[in-house]
Amino acid sequence: MKKEWKYIALLAGIFGILVVVELNKPKPIDWRPTFSKKDKIPYGNYVLGDMITDIFGLGNFSSTNKTIYETIGQKTDITSYITKEEQPVQASYIFINEQFSPDKLDTETLLQFVANGNNVFVAANHFQGTFADTLKIKTNDYLFSELHANDSALTMKLDSLSLNFVNPVLKKEKNYGYKNGTIPYFFSSFDSSTAVILGVTSKYKPTYIKLSFGQGNIYLSSTPIAFTNYNMLFQNNAEYVGGAFSYLPVGNVIWDEYYKVGRGEEETPLRFILSKTALAWAYGITIVSLFCYILFEAKRRQRIIPIVAPPQNATLEFVDTIGRLYYQYGDHKNLAHKKITYFLESVRSRFYLKTNMLDEEFVKKLSEKSNIEKEQVKMLISLIRKINESDSVTEEALIRLSDMIDRFNRIDEIKERK
Repeated sequence: MKKEWKYIALLAGIFGILVVVELNKPKPIDWRPTFSKKDKIPYGNYVLGDMITDIFGLGNFSSTNKTIYETIGQKTDITSYITKEEQPVQASYIFINEQFSPDKLDTETLLQFVANGNNVFVAANHFQGTFADTLKIKTNDYLFSELHANDSALTMKLDSLSLNFVNPVLKKEKNYGYKNGTIPYFFSSFDSSTAVILGVTSKYKPTYIKLSFGQGNIYLSSTPIAFTNYNMLFQNNAEYVGGAFSYLPVGNVIWDEYYKVGRGEEETPLRFILSKTALAWAYGITIVSLFCYILFEAKRRQRIIPIVAPPQNATLEFVDTIGRLYYQYGDHKNLAHKKITYFLESVRSRFYLKTNMLDEEFVKKLSEKSNIEKEQVKMLISLIRKINESDSVTEEALIRLSDMIDRFNRIDEIKERK
């Protein structure tokens, strides 16, 4: 019995040391783009959420975890928003997220809200669904569009884009700078008869537009990252945010949290325990302790099971070795062919598409099934056809093929998780 307690005490001591080390270990920076006003991570919106009342004056500020219809479905009339002096004022509904695609009911409710004299501000990389179709808007990735335009170069340069306003009053002599690759999206299509361009990139691509709708206005930005904590505190980029919101009237503000994190509640019955750090740790330690107790008790009551080493999987090492041999001998054509073969096999197994004809119909089907923009798929398939038809492949072409396949897989994995 004493011997057992000795092992238990040793196990408890080791576990305690691990807990102390874990608690004191510096937390890695979370670079996820959550766009929530509760998050202080680089790509959260805590700073903007804290400053929003200063930007919009003394109007009422409310944050909602509900759908558009649940929030304003019964209050689309401008007279529903009353100040302390009981005078009707305009209200502004603000959405900031990586993508914006409300359903048909929410879109109709939101557009009616605007038509009655209110304003909507939406910052997103992607606009989809009924909202995008109704307003005839579409965004595109500048890096991919440039790659397509300079297809013969077989290289892709990550330009450092920057932002500025068109209005001479707001336009700065020096553009607002951002990290490479964080603001590549721009409006490639919109109704020029109702839209006014308010902001552009250093490449003169429109990133901030105003659409008149009924008695109100819709303000659309294709660079939501510009409104996050990191960029609000970087150099003078907070001025860009202030300038963007200066087009909206002073008054009441509705801040959306639903289209970022849903209703903001854990679905599990343990949501209260998990919402408190101390209780969550206590709950976790209890579960781990019970697991260790069961493990050691089971070990006590059965015979020792001999350890059998599992067969070693040397597939990855083999693939790496073969790849290095092809690369060192400069057999770029053979290596490109194998990458294309593996990619097409992945397409057949994941999307159930025939790959014997890489034509426009194949590009369309692959774009629909992978939920990736058709232009991006078309560029990749075009490069594959060009390599298949060539007698030799340059190192630059091989690198570009590898980058485009990797980017396709990353985008597909991200959209599949969503």
